[in-house]
Amino acid sequence: MPDFAELWGGTVERSADGTVWSDVEKVTGVTVPAITKTFRDRTSMDTASKVREYGGGFADTGEASITAFFTAAGFAKAKEDEDRADGTYYRVTLDDGSAFTFLAIVTASLDSLEMDADAMITISGKVSGEIAYTAAA
Repeated sequence: MPDFAELWGGTVERSADGTVWSDVEKVTGVTVPAITKTFRDRTSMDTASKVREYGGGFADTGEASITAFFTAAGFAKAKEDEDRADGTYYRVTLDDGSAFTFLAIVTASLDSLEMDADAMITISGKVSGEIAYTAAA
């Protein structure tokens, strides 16, 4: 098996509680955010060789986004995701079986409408907690 994942055929799912999943339909793109780590300066007068010392701080899991073709039902589900004060769980499974799961507090929006273009939905929001990764079997 190759060391890369074919994105064609992957799935995106949503869950109110992280246990019962349903498809996010007609997805065209997903951004699983990179984690940004912060560091605390722990340099003191006892630091050897006058080289700064650091310790770990909090990490920020960033913002996720999902874009999909507009359907009335799809937008209604996205608005339900938005209305969940505690956030919505999303699971992104790549074609090779690798999966990312995260909880996000989201906003659903209809992208700008243009002549001779498809209407698109964007579900974007702040990831809360860790992003779980499951490697392909």
